[in-house]
Amino acid sequence: MKSKKGSHVGVVLSFVIFITFVVFLYLLVQPTASFKNKGNLLENLENRITLISSNNLTTASVFVDTPGSGCAELNDFFSITGMENNVISIDEFGSILQLEVSGDDLRVETDENFFRVFGSEEFETPTGSLTGCQPLNEGSDYFLGLVRTSEEIYETRIIELIDEYDSNYQGLKETLGVGVGDEFGFSFTYSNGTTIMTEERNVPASISIFVNNVQIQYINRTGARELGILSVRIW
Repeated sequence: MKSKKGSHVGVVLSFVIFITFVVFLYLLVQPTASFKNKGNLLENLENRITLISSNNLTTASVFVDTPGSGCAELNDFFSITGMENNVISIDEFGSILQLEVSGDDLRVETDENFFRVFGSEEFETPTGSLTGCQPLNEGSDYFLGLVRTSEEIYETRIIELIDEYDSNYQGLKETLGVGVGDEFGFSFTYSNGTTIMTEERNVPASISIFVNNVQIQYINRTGARELGILSVRIW
């Protein structure tokens, strides 16, 4: 009888030791697994924010053969380049040029023989009124360089995302694929150091916040490329 009792005690003791070991192992591994999971969620969120903040940008370089009139009217510019009339133009010194859309033609106020035209849904249609423009035909009076389209991150879209965060947080969570048990926020720092961010949300003191900062190139309101920092956090 004593032998049987000792055997039962040994089995129970072994079981207790086994359960204790399993619990210890879980507590040891669980924080690492949680950290890895949050890291994956953070990376996925960052990718989705940059994707939604992106749109096409079409760029055309223009060389005018005989500049000097003060205003060049590029005949058939839009049909040749395939651009819509949401355009801006910058000369080689980075100055913004005054534009006017006239049917299929583009009027540009400039005395320079080289400038670039950028087209995107993110830009406004030019509302300028130019007179005395010299009509120019492509291939003889003006020449187009490479016309290319790329996907770029836009300042305007980042601002729109921040506004949506403040007005429709739950809807944006679904759009960005953030789960029910997770919360997030983000900020954007311009090249001049100015930071804009989503509204502050209450974060429990015991919750760990995972943060990632990434440098991105973006298109500002004037069409220039600049470098900024996107900071994404999740908890």
